[in-house]
Amino acid sequence: MGISSNNRTYHIAQNSMELLPAYYKWVYSKFIKHIQGATVELGCGAGLGIGTYLNQASCVYAVDHNEELLKRIKDTYGSSKVIPLKADLIAEWDFLPEGQADTVIMVDVVE
Repeated sequence: MGISSNNRTYHIAQNSMELLPAYYKWVYSKFIKHIQGATVELGCGAGLGIGTYLNQASCVYAVDHNEELLKRIKDTYGSSKVIPLKADLIAEWDFLPEGQADTVIMVDVVE
């Protein structure tokens, strides 16, 4: 997969984060019991935590601004339960489908 020059640092960070599966398992374990229903993960990056809670969510809206990482999520999960959405969290929040989210997650996101 080609990495655009404006996202190089972002991808380096995401690739390094993949080397820390125990860290993400630990972080998500702190709140996993509260995840249910339609779940929105804001700033999901490469989706490193989605697999920890996917079975207990009815669907997951994986929200990030980086199309290349959203493609990785689609390739990784390939599930109709995981819906990648491109959005800038600083902009208007019109990216979610109508309805209510039951759970919202934001891990390692600095906006």
